[in-house]
Amino acid sequence: MVRRSPASPPYSFLNDGAMNLLAFASKFHGHLAILAVALLLHPALSLWRRPGISRGMRLSATLAAIVTLAANVCGWVIYPAYRVLVKGRLYTIDPFYVDLFETKEHLAFVALVAALVGALLLWLARDGATRSASRASQRCFAVAALFAASALVGCGLRA
Repeated sequence: MVRRSPASPPYSFLNDGAMNLLAFASKFHGHLAILAVALLLHPALSLWRRPGISRGMRLSATLAAIVTLAANVCGWVIYPAYRVLVKGRLYTIDPFYVDLFETKEHLAFVALVAALVGALLLWLARDGATRSASRASQRCFAVAALFAASALVGCGLRA
């Protein structure tokens, strides 16, 4: 086992040999979350500028919801390993990071629910209610993008 200096970041033990798969999965999860934020912004901004509902807009919203769901599922899959292998060790180093992680998970879940509701509103919109469904969906995607971005940005902050 490689000894780390006290100045190294608290998450540096993820680079140890036994943690390579968990480190890869968590990095993949993070990159997928970044992609989700970008995809969530598209329907939020497009529906704000042009409130009509087209087939392309429905597909864009669905793709954003699916990638957000995939990022959440990836997080749910790696959470048990995180809880067993990382959380306890991280708590002894600095409990702030454990609390930050838990907050991030809650923000990401709210983003997922908002994205799924936004996509569902677009698919269920009838011809007469497209403007109100478009407006409601735009707000759902704006909330989803805001919460997903907050989850990403909050991971790097220290009070």
